Amino acid sequence: MFEQERLQDRLKFGTSVFHAYAHRWPCQLQWNPRKNQGWGRSDGEGSEQVWAVLDPLVSTERYSTKQHCMDAIHMRAAHFHSNLRHSAVDSLNPKRKDTIKRLEEASQALNNIALTHRNRDVTFFKNKWEEQKARQLEEMTESKAEKRERLEMMLALEEELVQARTVHLALRCCIHFLVIARTHAEKNELMSLPTLVADIEEQTKNFATALGGEEFQNLAGATCNQENAVLSLAIARGNLYEAKVGLVEARLRRHRHSGARQQQYIAKHLRNRTSNVRVKYNTYKRQVDKYVDDYPDANPPHLPELGEIMTMEMDDDFWNRGEIKQEAGEEGEITRLGINSFLTQRSSREELRRIAREAHQMTAWSNMYYGRIVSLKHKVDQAVGAVQVMLLSLHSIVKKQACNLWKRWGFDLQKELQETSTYVNVDNDHYKKMKDDFEKVTDWAEEEWRMLAGKPALRAEEPDMFEQEEDLLYEQLYENFGELRV
Repeated sequence: MFEQERLQDRLKFGTSVFHAYAHRWPCQLQWNPRKNQGWGRSDGEGSEQVWAVLDPLVSTERYSTKQHCMDAIHMRAAHFHSNLRHSAVDSLNPKRKDTIKRLEEASQALNNIALTHRNRDVTFFKNKWEEQKARQLEEMTESKAEKRERLEMMLALEEELVQARTVHLALRCCIHFLVIARTHAEKNELMSLPTLVADIEEQTKNFATALGGEEFQNLAGATCNQENAVLSLAIARGNLYEAKVGLVEARLRRHRHSGARQQQYIAKHLRNRTSNVRVKYNTYKRQVDKYVDDYPDANPPHLPELGEIMTMEMDDDFWNRGEIKQEAGEEGEITRLGINSFLTQRSSREELRRIAREAHQMTAWSNMYYGRIVSLKHKVDQAVGAVQVMLLSLHSIVKKQACNLWKRWGFDLQKELQETSTYVNVDNDHYKKMKDDFEKVTDWAEEEWRMLAGKPALRAEEPDMFEQEEDLLYEQLYENFGELRV
């Protein structure tokens, strides 16, 4: 697909931000649109919205024929794209204002740093970011990646061993569990727990021996190699991060409207995700305790409480620290602020150029489409008989759809075209002609609406700020009190 464009290096693929969030820090360095050049303020939300629209079809079309599934997907996607097309101009203005605000804040932060530190300008932070990015990606060489995979397997075995020992201890303390067990299978599972614990211990020992002797055998207790200890902390924190991402995704799914049976499944899924966060948190806590015991003179890793983890934002500094030694103190904070401001400034400028190009493309498309409608009207006038009737019907449908669209676009698109004219390099004569042609399009749409309605057309919009505030309040209450009771 697109072989010629790929060979000419004219096509670049990217992944959504959710992919970057669901993986580790090196994945964010390589694939997160916010940390790479050319993507503006894109965060992959468009792909997520398309999936959210098509998601309800999964259960209803599971037993349908192939053709029925394709028709259902096509109809829903066409309706979704039609709504996007009508609201395209309405979304440009808030995006532009938000981007300008972020650009001003980032530029102000960089200027403030430059005033107090003369050698720290935009070029300095750009080079600093490239150095940091290259250094952190070097940490994921093939040999270190293999070691990381081995440590991950060891931590997974340790989690299984801890859980099995916990259940085994409860079994020894409360032998009446055998009476409570309702099925023969549950009784057999409880009786086999001692053997399961021994098997996992033996598997851990054999696995550590096969991996390389003392370096990995010591992982069953406490690592004596500080490099491995730090790497174990990073892996445990990464696993905790992935578990938290799963919990966030489960919380979002719970707000979807679905039947009672689906709600039961979602609630069970949410409980499992919450339990998984607790397990990964306990694993990370054990690694922190080991590190503190083995290296009392080293700086102790940050260990938030479980409640803080449950309510912590996904962009918190806790998630993206620990794999690489960071600059400490005030200098480190200035460097981080400068790099973040540089990335925000770069992506905001790219986003403004993208919005400007989008406004110009929408205007040019409107002028072109209007020319096709006029050409179709000439064909209607020249045709006779049944062909004329068919073309007249087609012209009427296309004209109404175009008038409806351009009534939504009209004044706002002209305003966006004027506000964003400085963000792209466009010939003045070409820009003036495109603007004049679009004024003709909007005048034609206004006149057609007067003819259709018999009176001047009015447009009214009801603000949805109250609905947004209510949804935001509900989300905050649910985030603070919802899952903690599970």
